[in-house]
Amino acid sequence: MDAKSRQAIISAYGKALQNRAYSCGKESDLPYPKNIIRQAIAEELLMGNLDEKEHNAFEVGFIELESFIPDEEFKPIKAWEDNLRKGQEMIKEKPPGKIDQKNLVDELAKMISKMPFPEDTNKRVLERMYKRLEQIQAIKILAEIWKE
Repeated sequence: MDAKSRQAIISAYGKALQNRAYSCGKESDLPYPKNIIRQAIAEELLMGNLDEKEHNAFEVGFIELESFIPDEEFKPIKAWEDNLRKGQEMIKEKPPGKIDQKNLVDELAKMISKMPFPEDTNKRVLERMYKRLEQIQAIKILAEIWKE
């Protein structure tokens, strides 16, 4: 892949990262398939003329790509986080000194209990992120070899 293509892919991916409203994003919101974005970032890490700040940002982006998940897996994460946000809004709406802590906690607990925490999805995302971290270590080794 040439440098211009890599930069266009990475730039479009960066916008998707900036627009992500939840801890995870939907794969369908990515501008290119994950494997194409991953390839562009990996090649840029190997061949690009990056300063330390850019290099670190690309590494983070490489790992963060795994937080874009299939749309069906995204639904429970969105619902969970929406419920947490509703709870935060409930707290903000109460005037200072007028918060009945027990009632508020009970309301929040009821609301959150309706949505089971999407533990399996989070576990899979973390496993894939660790795998990408290992790949970054391999990329660093290759980059050092190429410099010699």
